Amino acid sequence: MIVIVVDASNLQRNLYYATQVVELGHPTIIALNMVDVAEANGHRIDDTKLAEALGVPVLPVVATTGQGVPELRAKVFAMIQNATEVKPQLFCQLPGLFRIEATGLADLLAATFKERRLQATAEALLILSNEKALASSSSHYPPKIQEAVAAARRRLEAARIDWRAAPIEWRYARVAEIQNSATTEIAAAAEPLSDKLDRVLTHKVWGTLIFVALTWGVAVFLAINKVASAYLAVLVTVSILVVPRALLRRGRAVLAARVFVAGGALCATILVLLGGEKNVASLGQLTAAVITGSPSTSPSHRKRCAATSPGSITPIGESIGAVATAISCVVRRSGSSWKPSSSATMCTD
Repeated sequence: MIVIVVDASNLQRNLYYATQVVELGHPTIIALNMVDVAEANGHRIDDTKLAEALGVPVLPVVATTGQGVPELRAKVFAMIQNATEVKPQLFCQLPGLFRIEATGLADLLAATFKERRLQATAEALLILSNEKALASSSSHYPPKIQEAVAAARRRLEAARIDWRAAPIEWRYARVAEIQNSATTEIAAAAEPLSDKLDRVLTHKVWGTLIFVALTWGVAVFLAINKVASAYLAVLVTVSILVVPRALLRRGRAVLAARVFVAGGALCATILVLLGGEKNVASLGQLTAAVITGSPSTSPSHRKRCAATSPGSITPIGESIGAVATAISCVVRRSGSSWKPSSSATMCTD
C-alpha cells in the first residue's frame, strides 16, 4: 500500500512523480493536500475526475486542520482489508521508435530478473533515459542489458530523438492534460500584503533598485548626523549578512549576490566618507570575524590597538567592532565543539 501526498497548490509538478509511482502497479492512494491553498489561489480541483484520470482513489485533505484525515485513514484500512487487482497504467505515452526500444528493453528486463511487466516497463524507461541510473547500478545489470541500452540510445540518436529529454516532455504533457481536466479556475482570493511586498522586494530589478535607494537614504542621514554610527553598524549587518542569506533560502542566489556586492560597496563608501579608511579596515574585521569566528575586534584587542596607535579607532569603527564581537561570540558558542577558553574571555570584556 502506497499513500502519495500531493500538493494541490502545485499540482502539475507533484503529479509528475505521482504518475511514476502509480505506473509501478502497487495499490495506491493519492492524498490531495492543501486544497484550501489551491482554492485561495483560484484553483478548484475535482477529486473525482482526478481519480478517474489516475485510476487510483484521490482524497482531499487539509493536514494543518485535520480535514479529510479520518476519511483517508478509513480508506487505507479498507484497501488493505479488501485487496483488489490494480489495473495497468502507463501515463507516458511513448510514440514511434522510442516505444519500440523501451518495449524491447522491458522484455529483456522481465526475462532476466523475472519482474512484473509494469515494473519492467518503468525500469526500462528509467535506465534508457537516465545515464546516472544505469551507471550507478552497473554491477546490478549484466553486460547484455548494458549493451542493449547503449545500442537503443544509438538508434534513437540516429533518428534525431533526444532520449534524455523526450520522456520528461511527454510525461509533463500528459500530466498537464490531467490537471486541466480536473481543475476549474475560480476567482482567486485577495493576495496578502506580505506576498505583494515579497514579489516587489525580491524582484531581480526592482528589489535591487529599492535596496540601493534605501541604502543611499541611510547614507545621507549618516552624513548629516555623524553621531548615528550605531545605525551604520546595523546597516552593514543587514545588507551584508541578513538579506543575502534570506534570499538564498528562497532560491534567489543571483539577487543575493547582487545585494551582497552592492551592500558591501555602498557601506565601504559610507565608511570612507564618514571616518576614512580606518573604518573600511573595521568592516574587513567584521567580515573576517563572522567567517572565522575570531574575536579580532574585541574590546581588549581595540584597547591594545589604541595604546599602540592613538586615535586609530573611530566611533563608527567601535560600533562595527561591537557587532563583529557579538556575532563571533554567538558563532563560537553555538557550535557543538565550543569550550571555554582564553579567547572566550574576550567576549565578556
